[in-house]
Amino acid sequence: MTTKAALFVGAALLAAAVWSCQPQPSTLTPTATSSTTATPLPPPATATHSPTPLPPTATRTLSPTPEPPTATPSLTPTPTPDWVDLAGQCAALTVAGCADVERLARAPFYEITARVNLAPPQPVIDGQQRVRYWNRSDQPMPEIYFRLYPNDATYGGTLEVTSVRVDGALVAPRLSVGDTVLAVPLPQPLPPGGQVDLTLEFRTTVPLDSEIHYQIFTYTREMAALANFYPALAVYDGEGWDLDPILPQGDVAYVEAAFHRLTLTAPSGVVVAASGTEVARQGHADGTVTYTLVSGPSRDLGLALSPRYQVATQMAGEVAVRSFYLPEDEEAGRKLLGHAADALAIYERRFGPYPYNEFDVVESPIGAGGMELPGMTLIQDEQYGRTDGYDEFLVAHEVAHQWWYNLVGNDPQEHAWVDEGLTNYSAIVYFEDREGRSQEGRTLSWYLRDPYGRLEPEQDLPANLLVDAYVDPIYYRVVYAKAGLFFHELRQRLGDEAYFRLLRQYVAENRYGIVTSPQVLDYWISQAGVDVTDLVERWITGGSLRE
Repeated sequence: MTTKAALFVGAALLAAAVWSCQPQPSTLTPTATSSTTATPLPPPATATHSPTPLPPTATRTLSPTPEPPTATPSLTPTPTPDWVDLAGQCAALTVAGCADVERLARAPFYEITARVNLAPPQPVIDGQQRVRYWNRSDQPMPEIYFRLYPNDATYGGTLEVTSVRVDGALVAPRLSVGDTVLAVPLPQPLPPGGQVDLTLEFRTTVPLDSEIHYQIFTYTREMAALANFYPALAVYDGEGWDLDPILPQGDVAYVEAAFHRLTLTAPSGVVVAASGTEVARQGHADGTVTYTLVSGPSRDLGLALSPRYQVATQMAGEVAVRSFYLPEDEEAGRKLLGHAADALAIYERRFGPYPYNEFDVVESPIGAGGMELPGMTLIQDEQYGRTDGYDEFLVAHEVAHQWWYNLVGNDPQEHAWVDEGLTNYSAIVYFEDREGRSQEGRTLSWYLRDPYGRLEPEQDLPANLLVDAYVDPIYYRVVYAKAGLFFHELRQRLGDEAYFRLLRQYVAENRYGIVTSPQVLDYWISQAGVDVTDLVERWITGGSLRE
């Protein structure tokens, strides 16, 4: 998830540092070269959040009912057709990251063609996507499921699928779970090891000036935040397809790593920030521009657009770090660029390599402090220009999500502590590396100990509950702060060498996979080399032990 819940705590956070960074140019949109200096920084203001109820759940078949297929498609493995271009995915990756492509050859592959229209009365995205799906389970699959996240009340938009084809044959899908689940029937069950191609045509409408939930799907103040704008494959795990209703707390999207190729047409005056790397661009006589991007293996595909964005770039090793900001926020945009570049370098040393060749920090009209997407983070526009250090904490937290969410995935509604607790503690590691170990206690108190200490004993819940077990500000204080202290205590028990070695091993073993809360706890208990069961019970599985 993100540090968005931290906005709901109202905790006094301070940070002080003066650092400098040196940007260089990159690709996709017009860039500028600059230097960035952070200034001493004091505590963030309080913000609140009121969740929005879920829509009722129902099941219905899309109408009109299409004609039946004229032939029975073959669902047995066949040679990969030309449209699935795995080799081209390396354009989004570092040299080391490109080695992951062949290893993940049976990950889902999306080819999405979309046109964005931001003109009144309401922004729309018209699109078509082809998806190659492999059955990597040991059970035959009679249906394939997609999640239509914009239809949920926490998004406030609509995602209408207008036609679905299976290996070229038109089929009649079914909607359920408040129109957030689309079931695609197959002419015959997809056997283990089999593959199928699905083609979906869709239209997505984007709410204007949304004030719903985290507002990660909106067009506001000439900025569009477009998280999860297309039909996303549901996750098939050890219990089958995950089709649970969406809870109105915490992060929402739960998706598996996949390859994406996006051909996006947008008005020529709009600057596009996106997950992945641009590989082609073409202007048209109608005043539009078509961008072609590839993602490499990534958890999702995010977009942010604005006709007002300015761009500055800085290199962090092999990675081009870019900051998209409004003209009036140039100083803050360049400052956050430096923080992001520093965070990437620190986390690569601590956790292992970042596989992509780009990372974007994007000023956005979202209602949360920050929101993670693969290869990019959205930072709330209200955070630009702060002088209290919270903006730097947001960036450090969100960059860490590239490891704890994107590389190592988890269900953000069922196992939120798995990424949020570790991401929050990773931000403490960032400040420690920047300021020196002598400052660790200060930042640990501001961001973890003090928020956790404000819990009443009866509010001190286990950290491994469903997100709807918590209300704000308990959600942050338990899932972010208390769970973050678990990772701090693990580090104290194991020592730095063993702790960071095991974190790097954790990433390597679960790279692009999905972990659950029991799996994470079993990992630390079995690999620690010392008894850590008391830490698990104290910080994660148990309630308050305080008087």
